[in-house]
Amino acid sequence: MDIKQRLQHPWTIHFPTLQMDTPEGRNVIFEITKLQADALKEIERLEAVNRDLFETSSKAIQNIEKKHQWIPVDERLPEKSGCYLVIVNDGLNNPVCEIISYRNSLWNIFDHEKVTHWMPLPELPE
Repeated sequence: MDIKQRLQHPWTIHFPTLQMDTPEGRNVIFEITKLQADALKEIERLEAVNRDLFETSSKAIQNIEKKHQWIPVDERLPEKSGCYLVIVNDGLNNPVCEIISYRNSLWNIFDHEKVTHWMPLPELPE
């Protein structure tokens, strides 16, 4: 059902006696039709706003999801020094999640460990 069909009220069809002139000389049905047209315009405007908000929020969510995905170390390494959330293989094929510092293109880990994936830590609260 489209918007125009939603706005058609049964009483406008079943009660034709509502077609009378108002003191201002207007037909009552005209007033109802004008209200419906105004409502239709407002609904269309709000639907456009809703579409814009949906697109904007979808893009923001995608950016957040990209920012918080595991990055394989063979794909790329962090661009700057700092602490990162990493997946480390402990040498026994047990993946472990740790927070480890990365400085001068090196992870601060034990010799038998190997970082396989990393992601930035979230921003600190204010």
